[in-house]
Amino acid sequence: MIGDVFRIPDNDASCDMQEIQQREIFVRGGAIAENLDEIEKALVEQSAGLFQRNGRLVRPARTVIAVRDGETVEDLGLVEVKATGLVEHITRAASLMKWEARAKRPVMINCPRDLAEGYVARTGQGNLRSLTGVINAPTWRPDGTLLDKPRYDSETGLLYAPQRGVVFPPSLATPERASVSSDRGAQRGSRFVG
Repeated sequence: MIGDVFRIPDNDASCDMQEIQQREIFVRGGAIAENLDEIEKALVEQSAGLFQRNGRLVRPARTVIAVRDGETVEDLGLVEVKATGLVEHITRAASLMKWEARAKRPVMINCPRDLAEGYVARTGQGNLRSLTGVINAPTWRPDGTLLDKPRYDSETGLLYAPQRGVVFPPSLATPERASVSSDRGAQRGSRFVG
């Protein structure tokens, strides 16, 4: 399961998310483009739990889904991130500072709303990870390897987040690509009798 939805590792990261020092960003008037570029670098460096999907900024969130007979299940879904919610993500990912004339020194601040709004308006143009979908069971990648560790997979754009309480058996040694292809072919041709 993905524990901290503010930081989601990808398949290029080590299993243990190291503490990465926050980028210091000095917020200056008249420099919104530079400030937004620095904010994006901080979000990427911190593996922020934000993604681009279909031209929108989204984040994973626990949701309750209605199923048959009035029952519900809890699962991971995607919610669109608005500027108000983005303020928290940016403030977690970076140390934002501004010059305080009375104190004659820089002071830490929360992300100003206009910067969060500016970043939301940039969605689709930046370097945040693109999200194809969220899965809750291991799956094969096109190269024949198994995606079976909870994380974002940069090769497929999938976020693997197993459902709470569901445990899959440990994966066997990764099979050769040829055997995966032949197994898939056999599955396509097989008929199931019920």
